[in-house]
Amino acid sequence: MLIHRVAQFMWGPLCFLIAIFITTSHPLRYPLQLIVSTGQLYGVILYYATSMFEHYYKGVVYSRPEFLYFWVYYFMMNFFWAVIPSALVFSSVKQIAAAFKTVQKLEGKAKGKKNL
Repeated sequence: MLIHRVAQFMWGPLCFLIAIFITTSHPLRYPLQLIVSTGQLYGVILYYATSMFEHYYKGVVYSRPEFLYFWVYYFMMNFFWAVIPSALVFSSVKQIAAAFKTVQKLEGKAKGKKNL
């Protein structure tokens, strides 16, 4: 239960901070975006996994049997919470990798000049 308390206390303010960082093009946007998006993905995976475990191993079903209720409400509405953070994780990793690549190039050029 501690993880839920941390999520409640931290995710909201971090999301507002990330929104500010996005609008101001702050460089900490990408690491914080990666952290929060990973936490959101963890939550979605945990939600789907526990629901499937309860359904298949315990026989407990938390959704109504109607087709649209399951696929639209349960699956699709929660799937957005997986797609959007996944795109943000991909974007963050790409930007962080590009930053490290640029730093490595600059360090290589600086070492090359020292050897001359």
